[in-house]
Amino acid sequence: MKWYFVVLNHSPRSVSDADAYAVAATERICEARSDARLPALAFRSYAVTEFYHNVENGTRTQPQRLTTVMNALDMSLKLGDKNVVTFDLKKRKISDFLQKISKIIGAQHIENIEENLTLGELNLHDTTLQEIKTLIQDVYDVNITVQAVAQLDIASIKNFGYFIKKQNTKFDAGLGAFYTFIDTDECLATEPVVQMVTKLSNTFEDELGLDLPDAYVIMIPGFEGHHQIFTRISERLKIQAMTFQLGPDMAEDSIQKTAQNIFVFMKKKFELKSKFYLLGYSFGVNVALELAALLEKDGRLGIVYCLDSSPDALRVHLDAYIGHLTDSELQNSIVEHMYQLMTGTDSEELNKVLKESENWSEKIKAGVDRLRGLASYSNQYKTCIIQAAYRRIMEAKQYEPNFKLQSELILIKGIPHPRAKPLPEDYNLSKYTTKPVKVIQIESDHASAPYDCRVSNIVNRFLDPEILSKFEKENLCSSYLADLFSII
Repeated sequence: MKWYFVVLNHSPRSVSDADAYAVAATERICEARSDARLPALAFRSYAVTEFYHNVENGTRTQPQRLTTVMNALDMSLKLGDKNVVTFDLKKRKISDFLQKISKIIGAQHIENIEENLTLGELNLHDTTLQEIKTLIQDVYDVNITVQAVAQLDIASIKNFGYFIKKQNTKFDAGLGAFYTFIDTDECLATEPVVQMVTKLSNTFEDELGLDLPDAYVIMIPGFEGHHQIFTRISERLKIQAMTFQLGPDMAEDSIQKTAQNIFVFMKKKFELKSKFYLLGYSFGVNVALELAALLEKDGRLGIVYCLDSSPDALRVHLDAYIGHLTDSELQNSIVEHMYQLMTGTDSEELNKVLKESENWSEKIKAGVDRLRGLASYSNQYKTCIIQAAYRRIMEAKQYEPNFKLQSELILIKGIPHPRAKPLPEDYNLSKYTTKPVKVIQIESDHASAPYDCRVSNIVNRFLDPEILSKFEKENLCSSYLADLFSII
């Protein structure tokens, strides 16, 4: 049995001399016990709802429930903490911010102003713009110039709370929003399928080691085509998962051809279930929709999770992140970005050569030649990666599905890019299904969506009850040899 020693202290934020003395005394007691290597935890909780009904206003904290405090205490004991204070921060409401903006600019409701109008076009005085600047700094802790405030349109003001979440957005990533990784293992990169680490499977397996007798999720990555993009999502899934990689050897395949290849591979290698689960991200959503159509023709129905993309939305994402480039500018950007991913540096010489090159073949050759000695990849591998990038982006821009699915579509929708063209709530996915599209919002942009831990929970939520029930009965303990050398 393990023993604990806890000193509890609860009081409002404004403490009296007696409260301060009690806090100091408990800290001294716990410090002395800790020095003697005895268990000790000083646990203080401010403004508990059940004890204080008239909590003072004007602070960033709010009353917390006793159950919340007890949960924090339990967690503190498990983590072995010595000194803990619990409090609950007030949640910032976007409506309060907008009401203050309306008052500053002299409008009754900011919602009644056209969204494309900038604050500068409202002919506001400099002192008014300065007041808005101060409000933004106070509420969101963002320092912005008065000139930048004048350029904000009403739509940006309404969504300001989303756009300042830098940890979950990569709005300036450019092509880096779609290409972040190149595998140094050329053999693994060309493996058609990789079994992912989930809560039911704790090791990666290539095609030869696959064993999927039960239900599974088929995951299809974005433009870069590598299983690595799904690592964060898969590790929290309550179902087995495998990623079909879009390797560089598939550079010339169309979206329809890619889906057909996956379907043929599945029928040959796996036991197809009556109900399927597909998860596509970015470019992979287009492939997943085509694959769902093929599975339905084979007499199966299922769920397609669309991670912040659709055929229409992907075109909007491309325009927002990389801009409206000419064909030649896009080719140059792709070669330069792949050079940067493979070497970690930029090349002014390559940039100059690309501008002077007359066609796509010359640009590919220029990129591959300048990578010689700087990146440990074969020339064929480098060429295929560059070709696949351009081919897939062009495919995404031109792709128009021609089917109506019977399966359920679930859109996991991210934060829109500030420069993104407005889209319907369901990204126009309703054009491709006979059922209503479920839309679930996450607070990450397109580039950050695969790293949002909420995605796993959303996938788990829509699994069949039988799958979840079976998971609850699984033995998730890892087995290992206690003394390997004595056995050997």
